[in-house]
Amino acid sequence: METLFASGRYLYAIAIIAFGIEHFAFGHSLSALILLPDDTPALSVWVYAIGIAFLGAGICIAAGIRIRMVATFLGLFFFMLYLLFHLPREIANPKEPGAWTAAFELIALCGGAFILAQRQQPRHPGEKWNKTVVDLHASGMYLFASAFIVIGIQHMLYADFISTLIPPWIPGPLFWAYFVGIAFFALALSLILRIKVRLATTLSGIMFLSWVAILHGPRVAANLHTETEWTSLFIALAMGGISFIVAGAPPQLFIGLSKKVTIDSISE
Repeated sequence: METLFASGRYLYAIAIIAFGIEHFAFGHSLSALILLPDDTPALSVWVYAIGIAFLGAGICIAAGIRIRMVATFLGLFFFMLYLLFHLPREIANPKEPGAWTAAFELIALCGGAFILAQRQQPRHPGEKWNKTVVDLHASGMYLFASAFIVIGIQHMLYADFISTLIPPWIPGPLFWAYFVGIAFFALALSLILRIKVRLATTLSGIMFLSWVAILHGPRVAANLHTETEWTSLFIALAMGGISFIVAGAPPQLFIGLSKKVTIDSISE
């Protein structure tokens, strides 16, 4: 269980570090995640500052340095990006599938950060977490689940388009488009209802990592200078990491909202 969790933490950290590197490699914010307008004052400063923040957060998560604090702020940062940029875009373009997909990929990354923060135990026996922080961290599972409900719906509504993204050597692309949509619904229900969570998230982690290898990897190799292809690859890597973080967590950790948490109540 600890090995699974550690693997997920490292995968998530690598993805966050990669987001930071992308800011320096491409010289602009990630167009699928951070929708900074071109007329933003001192745009380059913001781009590089965000890149540095991602690099620092990813390194801290990988090295085990103040993970709970870093992951909490990272989750808040992702949620702020959603409120500032993606939510207005969804409202203005309710029928644009790309807007919804990008927004809820960001929500999934936000939920993953809160889940990771919740996984960290207090340092001292009897130490209690602030109630607001407890509720914030507990929301991570629901945020992560909500992303798969929306993306699952996207798979059903736009299966014909999604089937074109599947490598041509895989037979039955339309079947796989619908199958993955159904799998996303099943994963979301598992997370919300707390049924077979370890099995569901282990399988989803394997699925996302297989996409990195057979879908996103070849697309990146064919489009080395296309930022969106790199970002999609690292999002899939982060999704796999979050899945393994959940799969490797003790079941008693994911308690309901508004309950007090002490080290005794979450010890394995």
